[in-house]
Amino acid sequence: MKKGLIKAATLTIIFILTLVISGKVTNKDQLDLTTEMEAATLPVIVLYNENEQINELHGYTSQMDDTGMRDTITPLSSSREVPLQIRTNGYPIDEISYEIRSIDGERLISDGSIPSFEESEGQIRTSVPVQSLLEQSREYILTLKLRQEESICYYYTRIADARECYVAESVQFAKQISDLTFSDSPDGLSTYWEPNASGDNSSLHKVTIHSALTQANWADFKCDRLTMPIPSVKEMNSSYNVIVLNYVVTSHENKGEMEYYNVEEYYRIRYTNERMYLLNFERTMNQIFNGENEFLYENYLQLGIRSKEIVYMQNESKTVTCFVQEGDLWSYNQSFHRLAEVFSFRGHEGIEARENYMQHDIRILNVDEAGDIDYVVYGYMNRGSHEGEMGISFLHYASQANTNEEKLFLSFDKSYQVLQSEIGRLLYENAAGSIYLLFNGTVLHIDLASMEMEEIATGLEDDMYAVSESNRYFAWTSDRDAREISVMDLETAEIRKIYEKEGRSLHALGFLQEDLVYGIASDKHKAGGMTGIRQTPMYALRIVDASNMQELKNTGKKDTTLTVWNL
Repeated sequence: MKKGLIKAATLTIIFILTLVISGKVTNKDQLDLTTEMEAATLPVIVLYNENEQINELHGYTSQMDDTGMRDTITPLSSSREVPLQIRTNGYPIDEISYEIRSIDGERLISDGSIPSFEESEGQIRTSVPVQSLLEQSREYILTLKLRQEESICYYYTRIADARECYVAESVQFAKQISDLTFSDSPDGLSTYWEPNASGDNSSLHKVTIHSALTQANWADFKCDRLTMPIPSVKEMNSSYNVIVLNYVVTSHENKGEMEYYNVEEYYRIRYTNERMYLLNFERTMNQIFNGENEFLYENYLQLGIRSKEIVYMQNESKTVTCFVQEGDLWSYNQSFHRLAEVFSFRGHEGIEARENYMQHDIRILNVDEAGDIDYVVYGYMNRGSHEGEMGISFLHYASQANTNEEKLFLSFDKSYQVLQSEIGRLLYENAAGSIYLLFNGTVLHIDLASMEMEEIATGLEDDMYAVSESNRYFAWTSDRDAREISVMDLETAEIRKIYEKEGRSLHALGFLQEDLVYGIASDKHKAGGMTGIRQTPMYALRIVDASNMQELKNTGKKDTTLTVWNL
């Protein structure tokens, strides 16, 4: 009994849904006929601060919009240089060059190339000289370029002259705290910890500075570091620094079987002459599901330590369940008692840093009765034919052949965080096999059968559209002063329009589940705000059922015109 309570306190056992299991399931009978993805080839760059490795950079095979590449920031050395190490991984490098631009990308501060460099045991050590034109405490964008014949690989980080930020001390402190969590006793953490009632001590998936010290010390969960973290500096200023550590731990808790977990630790640290202050700490832990250990528990799929928010989908008869776990897509076929790894950037031989780079995610679009799956992989492509690209890959998984086919790839020139935000707003596949997605401010309609693509709406800003909870209904205006709102049912491709009179404008404010909320404003009431931000007071709000455009709530006059037409 005690052992069971300890297990419950230290592990979060996540169950996707109840399954009807008729026998013991193993993976011995599954056949992997999927074409092997090409191995990762691009070099990785690691920067330095006071001889301390920081900011591991991954390469892009096309030039990005550098104004959005703000993931890390690198402090300049006392000699006004950016020291770096290139892990070539067998990638031949003909030239190393760089650009330094203003943070908005408009002004080129300096550029040049490294005149000479030598490779030793797969590594190149060099540095980027920085001119004295850089102002102290002002951020700039550094772009590093590695050329191989006609190909160029791009790497991005922010840089700043931050002499009073004490980044090196903050990095050392973060690593010290991390090491203390693995010590035999958590007492060394007590000086910095602030346990209180807000801390969740029920799971190791999320541990914060307010969790119990025993949780910070991994409770009764026995694990070891497999990889040592290279700290990422996310923010730095004279008040505090933000440091993130990413690493992998292993455990033999499950009947001696090896288990792998991705761990991310977030630190917000303040330096003073007297002492270091830990302002915030968050540790997130997610199991890398491999399907080799016992993943069935009674009539549930057991996914281990992870978030309770699971991305999954079933076919109509509920015989096939597919789910996303830590950047991988899996499918379980109840009829054949078979678990299949549908997609993963990770290889089958250990954990490789480039393959385990978590700047991508997966959205499931459809699962049919045969177990075939339509899905998208979006973000940074760790390996394969699109290695080093940022974008969206539309894929079809054929269950019987256990193969993947890419239908379409859309390149994206901004960061993963921007792409993730857009995908999160609209991505929908209807029963006819058409996909609608918001991409670079444009709503695209893609027919997966013919691969024809058309634009439904373009030039969309954040305040010009709204999406229903199910993603089925999309409402938008052509501009911020439009006298009409278009409401599209993405399942039927039917468009309805709401019109207003001259001198008034309509504004799609959002959805309450599947009900559209919009506002009506008078042109004469529009004015600039105190901060220069345009304000649009609305004299009426209305709520309509998007499925039939029936009005559900009206706070103003009923003189708006509704019309319906088909795309």
